[in-house]
This record gives sequence, structure tokens and C-alpha cells, in this order.
Amino acid sequence: MDMKRRYLLYAVVAGITLCLLPGCSAVDEQGAIGETATLSINRISVGHFPLEAATRAVGGITVLKEGTVGISRASGGEARDNVPYTYGASSWTTFGENILLSETTSQMVAYYPYSASGVYTGTGSDAVLNMAPCLYEASKDLCVGNFTASATDYDPTPILSHIYTRVSFRFVKRFTYKGTGVIRSFILKDMPLMATYGLFSHEYTAFADEVPTDYRLNNLTNVTADTDHSTIDLLLIPMLILADGKTFAFYADGTEYENLYEGTIPQSLFASTGNIIQAGYHYRFKVLLGDDGFVVEPDSPTVSGRNEAALSGSYEVVVDD
Repeated sequence: MDMKRRYLLYAVVAGITLCLLPGCSAVDEQGAIGETATLSINRISVGHFPLEAATRAVGGITVLKEGTVGISRASGGEARDNVPYTYGASSWTTFGENILLSETTSQMVAYYPYSASGVYTGTGSDAVLNMAPCLYEASKDLCVGNFTASATDYDPTPILSHIYTRVSFRFVKRFTYKGTGVIRSFILKDMPLMATYGLFSHEYTAFADEVPTDYRLNNLTNVTADTDHSTIDLLLIPMLILADGKTFAFYADGTEYENLYEGTIPQSLFASTGNIIQAGYHYRFKVLLGDDGFVVEPDSPTVSGRNEAALSGSYEVVVDD
């Protein structure tokens, strides 16, 4: 074999040997161009602070260890909407709907509790949650948190915030009240009854044909003053309290006109939160029943997983004639 052929043979053998070394596959060459990873979530928390808090150091957090969250991506990859991730032994996992991440940062959002239909509507950056006032239930107390993720930051720890405001009215009898204190109906006047919350825009929007009207709880049978069931506990859409205050009414021990109690809570009661019933706050009122009217005053806070609104003062409301 002449020298020219020998050199050519050595070159071919050397080339084959190099390609057998680790790191010389077509797949690895593609991975070097752009990394990918699957979204992995081990920890999700709900903050005890208002939705619009400038810093999240103003309250504690509760780590979620049950249920299902919905996760969406608006940009940074293929749009994904309302993908359910359920808590297991120690992490949140999805079944067959893994979200793939690239080196491009994905703008994402998580909400809790997850709903397969009726709550989440829209797609991508236009996705919204439908809202309506209701009696408090943990399964309806929606929380939202935005976060980012990428192939190099694939294990985010989202912190969610409440998007409803929580308002409680606890009924107590004064010595002048001679009835049993059974609350038959409860009305909050001039309240938004339907709205949406933009998951990426962070905006509350009332439906186009919706104007504030009365929120009514009729035919109540399980609310009685001075008992273990003396509180009406509500989730409400945040709203501005106008200068003329907030009017509410209720029927006690009957549904006739003489059983109607109605009055206005002054705007000043909400001064500590900018004259707004704000998302993430819990407003607690104690309603003291009397024969000729009622007194509204702040109630003693208990642990609720929310930021307690700082209320002060006592407000007497005389029954309207």
C-alpha cells in the first residue's frame, strides 16, 4: 500500500473513531442548538396578602397540598390553556398534557381551584375567569398567580393571590331586641353581579350589559343571631365604595315590612383600603340588632388565610321609616 492510500485509511478510521465517542450523535447536536425541558412544579402557595400588594412580604403564605390547579401559557411557546395539574405525593403532575419549555421564557399563569368548564373562558393572553358573588365556599374562592418558566428554569414556585374580596356579617342581639334573631333575607344594594378577571391583563371587567344591582339571599333558614350559625359569609367582586356609602338590608324574624332593617355603611369605614372593597382582604362586620335599628362595628378577626382589613369605629344605623 502506497503512502497516499495509507494516509487516507488512517483518516477514515480516525473519523469513525471520533463519531463513536460520546456527544457526537445527531440528537445531541440538535440539543446543543436549543435546550428543552418539561414543566415541573413541586410547590404552589397562596399568599395572605391583597392582590395588588406592592410587596408580598406583607403577609404569610399557605402551601397547597391538595386539589388541582389550571395552568396556561400565553407566550414563549405553543399556547396552552387550562391544563390541569393535580397534587400527588409531593408534587403537581398532569396526565398526557405536559407543557414543553424551551430556552425562550414562557409567560404563564396558574389558578386554583381548577374548573373544567364554566369558570375558565378564552384562550392565550385573552383568557379570563368568570366571577359572580356567592356564599363563601373554599371551592369557589379563586386564586391566581403569574410566573415565568424556561428550559433552564423549569421548576417554578408560583404564589397565588385571591381575586375575590371576602365580607362577613355576624349578627348579635342587643338586650333591647326581644326576637329570636332569625335572618330571613339579606340584600346588598348596587353590587356588580357578573364580571371577568383577565389572567394576563389583571383587569376586572363587568359584562357589557351588566350594571350594578342588588345581590339578594332569600329564604334563609340557617342564620340566627347569637348562635354558632350567626354569620353570612360572602365572596364579592371588588368594587369602589362611593361617597354615599354602601347600603345593605335584611329581614329579621319575618318577611313583613316591619321586619325590614335597612341602612347605609359610610364610605369612611373602607378608608384603610382606599374606599374599595379590595381583592385579597377579609372585611368582618358585627351587626348588633335592636328594636329600633342596628349598629355595625368591626368584628374580631380570626385566621382566614387573607389579609384582615383594618376597620375601626362604630356606625349606628336607624331603621328607615
